[in-house]
Amino acid sequence: PMEYWMVSNHFAMQIDEARKLQPILKGEYEADDADGNGLVTRDELKARVAVADSNMDGSISQDEFVAFWMKLTGFDMDRATRFFAMLDYSTMDQILSDADTRQLFMNADVNKDTMLSEEEYLNTMLYFYARIMHQLDMEMKTK
Repeated sequence: PMEYWMVSNHFAMQIDEARKLQPILKGEYEADDADGNGLVTRDELKARVAVADSNMDGSISQDEFVAFWMKLTGFDMDRATRFFAMLDYSTMDQILSDADTRQLFMNADVNKDTMLSEEEYLNTMLYFYARIMHQLDMEMKTK
């Protein structure tokens, strides 16, 4: 039936998008790992995320992040905005605060060694992506 084809096609597109996202995220992980030791510390992540701080005020606004994330990943504005919301743990409409990076690390650092392995980093980012896709799916179902 047509409905099955549409659902199957939708999931195939999501899988394809996730596959395209993974090498981008892997490149970001490598850029985040400033000392090249294969692990990302909270300070390395903070320093790297500061690249998105275009006005250099010490925090990343939603507009700054969305522009950065769209350029980096090819996400549309809606998905980039949703990604920002997931990183804005302090709900202050900015990221890079100590609270935001601390919370991100607490969630991503599965083995609690105070460093993010590539696997922890990629799994966390792909989890966020899956949550965004789930939100979009749920919204489509209610329309």
